[in-house]
Amino acid sequence: MYQDDNTYPHMDAENIQVTAAGNAGSEDRRQEIVLAAFGLIASKGVEGLRTRDVAAGAGMNIGTLYYYFSTKEKLIQGVVDYIVQHIAVVQDAGSEAAEKTPVEVLHQHLAHLTRMLIDTPEIFRVMGELILRSERDQAIYQILKQADDDWQQYLINVLVEGINQRLFRADLDPALTAHAMMSFFKGAMLQLCLQTEELERTVAQFEGWLLDRR
Repeated sequence: MYQDDNTYPHMDAENIQVTAAGNAGSEDRRQEIVLAAFGLIASKGVEGLRTRDVAAGAGMNIGTLYYYFSTKEKLIQGVVDYIVQHIAVVQDAGSEAAEKTPVEVLHQHLAHLTRMLIDTPEIFRVMGELILRSERDQAIYQILKQADDDWQQYLINVLVEGINQRLFRADLDPALTAHAMMSFFKGAMLQLCLQTEELERTVAQFEGWLLDRR
């Protein structure tokens, strides 16, 4: 995956230039590395992910990069975590969350994904690159599978609750329905001619199919 080197340097004090101030801002440094890696994948694909370019983009030397991400798998995991954080809907706290029906929760989630697809397509572009690479890279496959499993379980929980409340159709298979929704959004990023209005109407129609009309 890393085109410029496949081995990691000896981790001694000369290679790692991390000061006490740097340690205090370690999360910021990690974020800078993740953003640099994310940008490279978005612009050049996974094949263009080079450690020296990541380090340069983050404004640090390679030794410091390896201090924060000692393996390529950990760096890819950081990129996937970054994507998941942006895709996930922050749930309302307290009574507001309790008052939302499963239909409203699902609508909020799908509307958020739709806006992300429209406003920040690079998020899905990077995810698409990683999905394609996962067919040949078992480590990336396992990272993405965990993210997919978590996403699918979230959708299943919402659907099951909606079915139990007789808001969604009783004949829905929650697992298959969740899989269909996930597949739609993964595939939507490949629809180059799909306009904003078409995307929103398609999602609205999908939601309509789920409802119990009795």
